[in-house]
Amino acid sequence: MAVVAVVTLAYERFSRPQPVAHLEALRNVPRGTDLPVVEPQDLQRWEVTDPGFISHGEYGAIDAWEMTGAARRRCLVVSVGGEVVGVGCTAPTIDTVVDVLSVNSWMPEAPEGGRIPSQSTVRFVLHDDAIDVYLGLIDNTAD
Repeated sequence: MAVVAVVTLAYERFSRPQPVAHLEALRNVPRGTDLPVVEPQDLQRWEVTDPGFISHGEYGAIDAWEMTGAARRRCLVVSVGGEVVGVGCTAPTIDTVVDVLSVNSWMPEAPEGGRIPSQSTVRFVLHDDAIDVYLGLIDNTAD
């Protein structure tokens, strides 16, 4: 019975997607990085009264931010050149997720090199004090 449990745990661990990047919170915003501009109605909807941004660096041209100022939520913002391309806010007891569809020229390269295929997903997951980045690649070779 113990062997079955060990094999099951090993299979689950290695069959799960692995992050392609791990972004820790930075002490300072990197030079030349534009702060994201979040619309006032979005701040109101998420009950963010005094937004602040903690940079977690970038994945390619995509900047990843933790947004503070929400009393009962944890927020994740991803932006390119200050333009917000995705926001997610959740209760602090679960991971906060933002998915970005790869349709633009500012998408980063795939970890194995080359462009990320069109219509693939770049997923940012804020948990604890770090953001993990995952890729869901679409196979466009049949098109």
